[in-house]
Amino acid sequence: MASLRATTAGLELVDKARIRKGWHRQAAIWHIQANVGLSTLKRFWKSDRPKVMGGYGISYDAFVSIVSAVGEDWRKVAGFDDETQLSEATRREAIETSTLPETPVLILHEMPEPREIYGRSEKELPQLINLVAQSRLVFLWGMGGIGKTALAAQMVDQLAYGACAQPVAFDRIIWRGLSAGSNLDHFWTQLDLDLGITPQLNLHTTRYDWTDPSRLVAKFQAERTLVVIDVVESNPVERAEDIPAWEPADRARYCEWFAQLSRPRHNSCILVLSREHYNEVQQLEGTHPAVRSLKLEGLKLGGIQLLEQYNLKPETDAWRALIDLYRGNPYALTMIATLIKDQFGGSARELLTTGTLVLGKMECVIAERIRHITPEEKTILTLLARLKEPCDRATLWAELQNQTLEPSSAKISQSTLIESIASLDRKCLIEIMTEQENVLFTLQPMVMKYVRRNWA
Repeated sequence: MASLRATTAGLELVDKARIRKGWHRQAAIWHIQANVGLSTLKRFWKSDRPKVMGGYGISYDAFVSIVSAVGEDWRKVAGFDDETQLSEATRREAIETSTLPETPVLILHEMPEPREIYGRSEKELPQLINLVAQSRLVFLWGMGGIGKTALAAQMVDQLAYGACAQPVAFDRIIWRGLSAGSNLDHFWTQLDLDLGITPQLNLHTTRYDWTDPSRLVAKFQAERTLVVIDVVESNPVERAEDIPAWEPADRARYCEWFAQLSRPRHNSCILVLSREHYNEVQQLEGTHPAVRSLKLEGLKLGGIQLLEQYNLKPETDAWRALIDLYRGNPYALTMIATLIKDQFGGSARELLTTGTLVLGKMECVIAERIRHITPEEKTILTLLARLKEPCDRATLWAELQNQTLEPSSAKISQSTLIESIASLDRKCLIEIMTEQENVLFTLQPMVMKYVRRNWA
């Protein structure tokens, strides 16, 4: 389908016209009267940009409708001489010279509205775009509330609507949420339908056929596709015990299916958002160069930008201490900034002088992670919470040998200690740091408070 683009001067004409009407640039009344979607109206405002800066044309009909809705002549806005009556052939030729790639097929009704990704636009966003452009399977993982969904939604919004500074052309983009413990057969059946292929069902059991990925792979080879799977393991308003866990067999099948889809050559990508870096995924990374992962860390300078939005008192040192205390977790910082504004007159310093750390809804996020740990991992968390200060492996091992824990606590061998620490690290429940060439282990403050409150 042909498309048109506005000139810079044309956009100025439209801007003046919409101001006269009292409309803002993304007014609902505008895109409703023009009978176009909000995303099309957004692309219209970027259409004067070069392609490398995210400028894309929109369809001829949509272009004319948007411009006509504010009473302007589409010919002037597109840069054609308004005194020239274009013949149908001339009009078609003019449109063709303005044509740029069309918007991909989008199935994004489960994607949340993109929001500000404080401090991540210069590093993490380009990094994620590069990964999905060059890999067949990408895992974006990190602590609950750290901003995985926000980052991925911002990336998809740019890829879908042509605002990406690093052009990556996908023919189809799909966003699906996958609740932990949900029916995987149903999920992949629905995803096949999203891809426009007949679901791969076993003829005898009518369940999803996990043995043959050929139909999916053929689709990925024929049509460059980005599939985002947001693994939703809990909601902050839900109790952790109400959330079903992944069965080990389901998780193994889930990861093996990803492996089968990532082995054959194709230019599509599956992006998985998860709170845990599964051991099976680490093994995939070691054997398949097309499988990559990215751990999302907390905000640093971006945390300052986030706090600035709440009009708190400008106490930079206190803000930095707050960001460190909550490890730059955007969800936690948003929660605590609201509390500071409501109860402490906007003073972060006032809150810090109380000497307390407020968990709030982060308690549900931590509880969900901790619910999946082994008895050995629980013993290690309890001991680290009691020690409070970072310790090396030798100290941790020595403390485990002392009879300082309850008799019911799990006995731990050296090999189990190593495996348990690795597992806790993948679950974002332990901090590993290096100090003067010594590797030290501790808990981040929010996890430590939860453990001390509930176990220690």
